[in-house]
Amino acid sequence: SKVIAAAALARDDSRGAHWRADFPATGDLETSTFTSARLVGGKIDVAMRPVKFTRVRPGESLIKESAAE
Repeated sequence: SKVIAAAALARDDSRGAHWRADFPATGDLETSTFTSARLVGGKIDVAMRPVKFTRVRPGESLIKESAAE
């Protein structure tokens, strides 16, 4: 769809299934963003919003080491 294409073109990195040949780097997890798209005045508006890590930060785990063994 047009919204998916607009959101993909707004990205400047690759991650998981969202891969771009012109931006192959994954980027830093600490600066991860959500892609938000909405229709404004008949046009697609795409915005990037920072991810707020409130429970677990990148590289951390909620599983205690003894439970993981």
